[in-house]
Amino acid sequence: MAKGVKHYFKDGTEHKGATHKDAKGKVMSGARHTASSKYLVHMKDLSATAKKKARKKHDKTNPSSKENCHKPSPKTKLLALILKTEKEKKSNGKPD
Repeated sequence: MAKGVKHYFKDGTEHKGATHKDAKGKVMSGARHTASSKYLVHMKDLSATAKKKARKKHDKTNPSSKENCHKPSPKTKLLALILKTEKEKKSNGKPD
């Protein structure tokens, strides 16, 4: 599993602690293997119910994220405007 990617228990609860890998390479909770170590997964591997729980928890802890997570940055808006203008120039047959 990639570093910097959030890990979750199968029920959708986010794991924020240390991790280790088992003998097969699967990520587990805890720095070292113990009887209480549990397997961890990425958001994409959660069931629909667990994803819903994980998203609900995320929205409660970061209320502005729901509004801002899909908003383009000012740079992205500017780039889109430039590309649109260039496309319009080409379609109108105007030279640069």
